[in-house]
Amino acid sequence: MAILPIGPISWNAPRAPGRPTKKLVNDEGFERFYTIPTATTARDRLLLALKRSHPEHFAAVCRLECSPREAGIRAGIVKAGRWHYRGVCDMTAAGALREKAQARLLCELFKVMAPNAQCTFIAREIEPRLDAGLAQRRRQNSSQT
Repeated sequence: MAILPIGPISWNAPRAPGRPTKKLVNDEGFERFYTIPTATTARDRLLLALKRSHPEHFAAVCRLECSPREAGIRAGIVKAGRWHYRGVCDMTAAGALREKAQARLLCELFKVMAPNAQCTFIAREIEPRLDAGLAQRRRQNSSQT
C-alpha cells in the first residue's frame, strides 16, 4: 500500500472469490480473436486457397504482381464477369431478384432501349404516379439532342 496525501490506495487488482482454477487449456468457452471469413471471395480464405492449391499464383500475389482477386480469377477460384440477369424475358426471375438488383437491371435496360420505347415506358408506368407531361418533355429533349 502506498500512502499519498489523499489517503491509502491499493495497487492490487481485485480477484474473483474462491480457489483459482487450474484449467490451462482453451475449451468451448474460448473465443478465437481472429476468425477467417467463410466467403469464397474473402481475402483471407482466397489467400489460403491460393497458397494451398495454386502456389504459382500465390507467389505472384506475394511479389505484388497482381491482387489476390486477380490471382483467384486466373486460378479459377473466383468467377469473373458481368452480373447476369438469367435472361431478358424471364419476368419471374426478374421479380425474384433483390430490390437493388432489380433497380440495376431496370437502369441498364432503360439505357439500351430506343428513345421512343423509353418514352412509352415513362408514359405508361412512371407518369401516372409522378407528373403529367413527363413523357412529352422526354420526347422533346431526346429529339433536340
